[in-house]
Amino acid sequence: MNRHTFIKACLISILLMGAGPIYANDWGSYNCGDGWGPTKGEPPAYPRRARQLGITGYIIMSFSVNPDGTVGDIAVKDANPAKAFVRAATRAVESLEFPPCMAGGLATKVSDVSIKYDFNLEG
Repeated sequence: MNRHTFIKACLISILLMGAGPIYANDWGSYNCGDGWGPTKGEPPAYPRRARQLGITGYIIMSFSVNPDGTVGDIAVKDANPAKAFVRAATRAVESLEFPPCMAGGLATKVSDVSIKYDFNLEG
């Protein structure tokens, strides 16, 4: 499965689960090469308690991409409500993998990457 097919499948899965859509900074803005972006990752699971209580909202996570393509420095950038989706979003971000970002022939760290997850209950 190529990267674009994988990302499309993730978006569809997220929409079907009620935790979506997802957006990220323009992956091309990081100057890591054409098509740079996540190659692996799991969509966030809608927290059972939030679903039971009818809680909807969003969370924006920030993180860095290490030279080996793993993520680190994960933090909540913004969320509404403040704590309902932190665990689910953190797990989703932890599952992301990226190809190395190459600069001058060397794999480099990319800082201040953001991703947003919307949590909406579908009928």
